[in-house]
Amino acid sequence: MYLGGFWVDITGDVRNSSPVVWKRGRASTDVDDLTANTGTLSFVLDNSQANSGAKLGYYSYGHADCRAGFGPGALTRLSITYPTQITNQIIKTVAAIGTPEALAADGTFFQSATYIGIKAARTNNAGTVYLGIGATNDTQIIPIAPGEQGIIQAPPGQKFDLNDFYLDVETAGDGLGLIYS
Repeated sequence: MYLGGFWVDITGDVRNSSPVVWKRGRASTDVDDLTANTGTLSFVLDNSQANSGAKLGYYSYGHADCRAGFGPGALTRLSITYPTQITNQIIKTVAAIGTPEALAADGTFFQSATYIGIKAARTNNAGTVYLGIGATNDTQIIPIAPGEQGIIQAPPGQKFDLNDFYLDVETAGDGLGLIYS
């Protein structure tokens, strides 16, 4: 984040309890898609005294302890670092609506996973898909638009199991691409 005239790494203050979600401004690489729309980035910052400034309200604009330079319009950039060797990549599709399916077999552990709203390599979904913990229909709480990307990050020193995450779709055959380690 650009604060006080410098780019400052705020990674340590980004909360793992909510996913980091971004959407590129350019929806595809088609020849006809030459103009990018506005991209979006969504994340949650630690506003407790456990943040890097050790101040309650550090990321509350207008608060007495607000971090210098933080507020509406603060410039932010996202940097994604993939492992040197990506060994785990899947595309999970769901054949029928209203039938959530686990992302992978039990024991498929990961520390970090990047997801993309696609049904095949280079093919965006037709509709929104939903990701969450739980196999019951309509309980998946993270909506993922076609082509949208985000990250699921386990807390330091821990791993999640892809088998605990379920995918439900609005359009049969839609899915989710995952690159995880």
